[in-house]
Amino acid sequence: QIFHCFGCGVGGNVIVFLMKQERLTFKEAIVVLARKANVDINQFDRNDSNSVDDKNPFFEINALAMEYYHAILLYEKDPSAKEAREYLKSRGVTLETVQKFKIGFALNRWDGLLSFLEKKKISLALMEKTGVAIAHEQKNSFYDRFRNRIIFPIFDLQGRCIAFGGRRLNENDPAKYINSPESPIYTKGKHLFALLLSKPSIMQLDQAVVVEGYLDCITPFQAGIINVVASLGTALTVEQIKQLRRFTQNITILFDADPAGEMATLRSLDLLLEQRCHVRVATLPQGHDPDTFVREFGAEAFKERIAQVFSLFDFKLQKMIQLHGSQGVEGKGKIAALMIETISKYSSEVVRDEYL
Repeated sequence: QIFHCFGCGVGGNVIVFLMKQERLTFKEAIVVLARKANVDINQFDRNDSNSVDDKNPFFEINALAMEYYHAILLYEKDPSAKEAREYLKSRGVTLETVQKFKIGFALNRWDGLLSFLEKKKISLALMEKTGVAIAHEQKNSFYDRFRNRIIFPIFDLQGRCIAFGGRRLNENDPAKYINSPESPIYTKGKHLFALLLSKPSIMQLDQAVVVEGYLDCITPFQAGIINVVASLGTALTVEQIKQLRRFTQNITILFDADPAGEMATLRSLDLLLEQRCHVRVATLPQGHDPDTFVREFGAEAFKERIAQVFSLFDFKLQKMIQLHGSQGVEGKGKIAALMIETISKYSSEVVRDEYL
């Protein structure tokens, strides 16, 4: 019941082995092992909504909702479901990918999921806390959060569904994306989309590619670039970086080729340095994101773009020159001040001196 490596001297029990081999925390290793051994974890307070127990009702609700949405996309005869399937086909998403990512669809009904969960004896209060239902302030009733949207489930590293992202099917809908609110099992900014699927490849290649959106991640993954994750927002957070750093220190940022994407990249760079990551920045032609680029030019062209990277320093310097201009004294002063902020975050004295 122990392991020992005679090469490096590392040893321990089954929990330590799993923590090191799969880069899990102690709690995560316990959950994985308990599931394998069919052991019910009872040592955590069942009134604690953050319990790692798989029988936590919030995990159960999300699991039921995920299967409901997924079944609708695959089998529902409603015209809107057929439209959703055609939409995904037009974006090049295959059936295999739909099944791998558990992509679903929410019908354009106010109580579709709500009615389904009520039949499963789930209370309205729990639905609201989980985030799949919303309370109507005036009518003292509830309705579905997601309606007429493609549904992308978000999983934790134990394979449990913790939240959802919903993309509009009707382009006239004012909100392109609606995401689950924070809940007892989901904190925005602490998770990365597709990390559960991409983790083995990230560890094998010792590199992660970080993109912005769901399809920006799914399309390259489907094309064979499977060390890719999405940030679930416009900028990486410290919590996301720490989670990713468990599997690799080598991170390539590839956000959309637009001003918003460039600003998101810049905001992420210094945070990555503070967490002692080795950062590179890849770029795409103006007007492209990873989804459109892979569909138009293919996987090999995408890999070439990832290989043609800027150092963090060069990327930021280039953008600062574009923003402030390098001819005047004031512009040079602003650029120097902003670059020194980044230089100060490098841990190596040699690197700091060279960049100065």
